[in-house]
Amino acid sequence: MSFFSFSCNIFTIVILFLKSKISFYMKFWYKFLFLPVFILALVGCKDDDDQTIPTLSAKDGFSLVLPYDINKGANLTFTASDDWTISSTGISSWLSFSKTSGGDGENTILVKARNYNCTNEDEHYSFTITSTNAKGTTNVDVTVTHEPVFRVASLSYEADPKGETLHISVKTKANILSSLFLLCDKEFESMLDQSELPSNGKAKVHGQTKSGKKWCMRVAATRAGASGDEYILDFVIKPNTTSHVRTGCFWLGVGNDESMLSDMITVSQKALDTYSSQDMKTDDGKVTQLQKHKLGKGVPIVLLGDGFLDRDITSGKYRKASKKALEGLFSLHPMTALKDYFDVYEVTAVSYNDYFFDDSNTAFSSSFTSNSTRIDGDNDKVMEYAMKAIGENRLDDALIVVLINDTRYAGTCSMYIDEKKLDIPNGCSIAYVPLVEAAEEQMAFASVLCHEAVGHGFAKLADEYDNVELVKIPDDSKQEIILHQGYGCYRNVALDSDVKKSYWADFAADSRYGSEKLGCYEGGATYAMGVYRPTKNSIMNDNSGGFNVAGRVMIYKRCMKIAMGSSWKFKLADFIAFDLENGRADASNKRKSPAKRSGKFVPLGTPKVFYLGKK
Repeated sequence: MSFFSFSCNIFTIVILFLKSKISFYMKFWYKFLFLPVFILALVGCKDDDDQTIPTLSAKDGFSLVLPYDINKGANLTFTASDDWTISSTGISSWLSFSKTSGGDGENTILVKARNYNCTNEDEHYSFTITSTNAKGTTNVDVTVTHEPVFRVASLSYEADPKGETLHISVKTKANILSSLFLLCDKEFESMLDQSELPSNGKAKVHGQTKSGKKWCMRVAATRAGASGDEYILDFVIKPNTTSHVRTGCFWLGVGNDESMLSDMITVSQKALDTYSSQDMKTDDGKVTQLQKHKLGKGVPIVLLGDGFLDRDITSGKYRKASKKALEGLFSLHPMTALKDYFDVYEVTAVSYNDYFFDDSNTAFSSSFTSNSTRIDGDNDKVMEYAMKAIGENRLDDALIVVLINDTRYAGTCSMYIDEKKLDIPNGCSIAYVPLVEAAEEQMAFASVLCHEAVGHGFAKLADEYDNVELVKIPDDSKQEIILHQGYGCYRNVALDSDVKKSYWADFAADSRYGSEKLGCYEGGATYAMGVYRPTKNSIMNDNSGGFNVAGRVMIYKRCMKIAMGSSWKFKLADFIAFDLENGRADASNKRKSPAKRSGKFVPLGTPKVFYLGKK
């Protein structure tokens, strides 16, 4: 019996005794005198079931991020006010726990993944911590990060024109000895000597996949190395008897599961008898205006080409590429609505070669960086050719696009920034963009062009994706972002999770932008933590969908400032009216953006920043 229960009985006896001794006139007094005693007794008589419910609390919250490696894990530290147990029903085959029960006070559990996650996608689980008397229950969310199914030594290969066997080294935790398949485009299928494939490996039409039609075949792998997860794949490439450089691409896969694919691997091969330009002068440096502004003073865009031969110019191939770029640049809001403010020029540049190898001779010396999507080029020569169209005085206002005569997925922007405290950035930009032919929207030409040229180049926006190899943003990178934001750049990211302190705070507080779900979503400027982006996804994240309002307002500001001159002043109400009206009108041009970045997405090269007056 509890102390309060015992007190209840004693007080009851006392009250009965006093009641029998006191007079009728004192009856009213003792009721008031012993009222607190009655209340205390009643409280003490309450059943134990009405006591405080046990609690569970964790300083860092009830969520965990586990590495894909089964030999590593993450600790969950929490404080309990009672005994507790873990319910792992349904996930015991996926997660392991250092202990599944304990007592009150501070507790630490080590949680590990039981299997390597090599699925190209993070995995999500949850388990429940329950107090012993079942009154306190807390769910714990667990994310298991992913390791790429395949780690390939290089994503770019150059085959001998006479043909050769490529030995490609890969690492994978998956069992591929009997289930390795190849998804490839038609060009790579024509390059591959299929007589050297396993007897059941002849090419066949795989059918319509999520990423477009590919040709699927089985290939053989040889185990190498002592670790057990290293393999060598041999591909016999036939001689290139065509008259042009050919470039094919393929993906390694496990079975027919598209979630188990490698990154795209590219193989290029010169022809045995490659054509080179015969006339380097006649068509070089010619200027054609493809579009003339109808409003304002005109905002200059200059289109150049690298790797285009003399015959590519006379045949119209280069002009076709220019017109495709013109269409792509104005394919998304707000560029669609601002189109009449722009002047677009095409300048021809004749290259001696139409391929991009170490010994290539192209007009702007563009080069692809091995195993990445970065492109380098001769920026000085690019600006020299751009000035043939717009002169030196307009160079700081210009967006220059170098169209690379190659179909691989890549892209990089060189930003020139004026080191002045500005609300609207100043300085030209050079976007290097290949004529990408990927079927996936995220890797398509127009998406790459809008990300690199309009986003980075014109509006001088930061990337909104995070690179898994870069975790928390270091202090020096924070200071760089703050510096650039002072110059009017990178205003689509924030360093504080409070949306009220962001550059898009006014829009986040405006109910008319409710459908955009503006906030501060962690991850951006290539870092996973300490940087925040306005929306879960946008074209500055994974090349899909359109620009979020933080990007749209910077495109609008820069366009109007250049087109209307120094007398123009930004007014928030004017932009919102423009944005809402034209955003609805251009809804068909805003490609749908998935809620999150695809695990198979390969980021483009990060922008290269130069300060005006510095090279």
